[in-house]
Amino acid sequence: MKKLSKNNWKALMLLIIAVTLASCNQHNKSTSSSKYTCPMHPEIVKNEQGTCPICFMDLVPMHNNADMKVAKDVEELLENVNQVIVSDVKTIYPRKTALSDTIILNGKVSYDTRKQYAIASTVNGRIEKLYVKYNFQPIRIGQKIMDIYSQDLVSAQQDILFLQKNGDKELLNQAIQKLRLLGATQSQINTLLSNKQIMYSFPVYSRYNGYLSDFKPLAKDMDSESLPLQTVQGMYVYAGETVFRIYDNSSLWGEFSVAAEDMKTVKEQNKILLDNKAYPIISYIPYFKENGNFATIKINLSKENYQVGKLLTATVISSAKEGIWIPEKAIFNKGTSSVVFVKQGKNLRPKEVIPDGHKSKNMIGIKSGITENDRIAENASYLIDSEGTIVHQ
Repeated sequence: MKKLSKNNWKALMLLIIAVTLASCNQHNKSTSSSKYTCPMHPEIVKNEQGTCPICFMDLVPMHNNADMKVAKDVEELLENVNQVIVSDVKTIYPRKTALSDTIILNGKVSYDTRKQYAIASTVNGRIEKLYVKYNFQPIRIGQKIMDIYSQDLVSAQQDILFLQKNGDKELLNQAIQKLRLLGATQSQINTLLSNKQIMYSFPVYSRYNGYLSDFKPLAKDMDSESLPLQTVQGMYVYAGETVFRIYDNSSLWGEFSVAAEDMKTVKEQNKILLDNKAYPIISYIPYFKENGNFATIKINLSKENYQVGKLLTATVISSAKEGIWIPEKAIFNKGTSSVVFVKQGKNLRPKEVIPDGHKSKNMIGIKSGITENDRIAENASYLIDSEGTIVHQ
């Protein structure tokens, strides 16, 4: 072996000392920065080895996360589960097109309540006899409906006969006017003046053509026929009380119920299609109730083609709406907002969207939130856990 010179030995010794010092410094740095924790209770952190004060397990060194590197293939798996979903569910692209919707409406034929007339008692009295037997019985002008006894009518007739006998024409005219206001016709007054016989039962005649009914709540029973009358002989009635109603059937109504989600479309169209004929909507009445919102619409119908009580099925075809359309099942409704799941790489991320209120069969129009270039999950319900909670970006 070749003998080292004095200078070479000096250089070698300096190198060994430098390496030794660097190693010691690194060891001291690692040792001074080491911390220990319990595997079962990570909240326990100490600067030196020992045992956990809770479970008495040996403490283990804590790793410095800054020195750890995660492979890109598994980095996505470590993200918040409420912000990203790793799934291979079927995805689709939104459609940018113009679509229209066909809405089915169910209803029935009913009477036109604008042609509803009331037969009211003009006096306090008792019904002596009825000449009608059942609800919705056909009635015509001048047909006798009932006979009524009233002490007011009897007293008014007695006054007329007394004044006629005494020849007081001024008071007689006033008494005749009073009897007329109590419901007597001019023909009945003339008969009284000529025969001089008091009528104890006054007949009541119809002034209208149509169908007679004595129902108080009519809405749900308009199509019920041959039902017994609630008004019976011997019943006492009061002045001004409506005893019967008469419905003129010269025109009829078609009444339809509209669900809350279809109200906007039906109102915009303002017409419906029934038996291949378009009918304008003459009445649109929205109702807001605890069990849901809906609307009732009405159209005019001809009595030659329809009968009261007949069930009807009509359609409303909306105008084609240009925009972004996605399947209804692709949206998850959170109550106050709606989200879809957008494909980003291998992941699906929830993104809020705002529907524009238009539908076409199983498609929904989107106002904002996504474009036709965004790839979304076809069925959002597959991506919701049992708690249904999503925190989106």
